[in-house]
Amino acid sequence: MGYIWNGMIKITKKEAIRRFTNDKEVYRLYDDETESLVEDVEEFENEAFGDFDFGYEVTIQ
Repeated sequence: MGYIWNGMIKITKKEAIRRFTNDKEVYRLYDDETESLVEDVEEFENEAFGDFDFGYEVTIQ
């Protein structure tokens, strides 16, 4: 099913790298509805980290 939460906007890997290199938070999104903060650009490039969806948090009003 994938990661679903209205407070997280899914983005492409390319967009995630762009945000990360501009010092903005990016999260890896997991199928079990959890996420983890990307802390190193290597997480995008190293296949050992796997193939994930990415996103960033937004405020829900």
